[in-house]
Amino acid sequence: MSSRLELAITVAAVALAAAGAVVAITLATRDHPPSLHPQPGKPPVPANVPGPGGAAIRQAFVQWPTGSLDTLQRLGRDYPKAPAVQLYLGIGLLWAGYDREAEAALEQVKKKGIGYDTPWEIAADNVLHPQYFTDYPVFTPIRPSALLSQGSQLQVQGHQHSAERLYLEAARRAPNDDQAQVAVAVGRFDKDNLTASFSQLGPLTRRFPQSQVVRFYLGYLLAWTGQGDPAVAQFQKAIALGPNTGLGRSAKAFIDRVRSAGTGSAKK
Repeated sequence: MSSRLELAITVAAVALAAAGAVVAITLATRDHPPSLHPQPGKPPVPANVPGPGGAAIRQAFVQWPTGSLDTLQRLGRDYPKAPAVQLYLGIGLLWAGYDREAEAALEQVKKKGIGYDTPWEIAADNVLHPQYFTDYPVFTPIRPSALLSQGSQLQVQGHQHSAERLYLEAARRAPNDDQAQVAVAVGRFDKDNLTASFSQLGPLTRRFPQSQVVRFYLGYLLAWTGQGDPAVAQFQKAIALGPNTGLGRSAKAFIDRVRSAGTGSAKK
């Protein structure tokens, strides 16, 4: 089990317990993210903004709110295909209370020709969906596979769709390989549409009933999206399929962390 996955499991477990357990995600919410809400105070000042208008964006946040939104909107018109500009325009609109306009700007970042298949797309999704764990879950192969390893590295670099293409090719070449099928589900992860992943993972529990990697990553994605109780249930099933494997130990660590953090919160 990679240290990156172990860290993600630990942080997700603590975050779920600290939040009081479960965020119920309905199918409608998965397909239609909730409206954004204005944020109090000043937005965080970006340390460095690459690309056109970077210095002006940073200055707009430094001097917020004096002339800031006018500057960001002007930059948005001047650089409609610059992902950093559109991202920070969305953040500025969010802080100013223009919910629909903020959501539109952030969704723009995710489109092809702008921030699609780059870390900017994931950054926009983080702002659009603060109720979920930050960034995207990354698949880590449990058996040697050049395609899956390359895809995993692309995910780490923020190239979600490029990774998905490699995962799909791996699944095409090995249709009976459970880990390749799971990788496809993880590669399809999109906070705007969680069903893209879960509709792939759900049937795999029936197709591969004794697969630990299926149960583990179903639990992992449930945890990532704040669904604590279902995540624990899947991790328990993963443990039952092999408590001494890397996945089994990570699943147990997640459950232990949730219980420990939950007990600590209850004592307060």
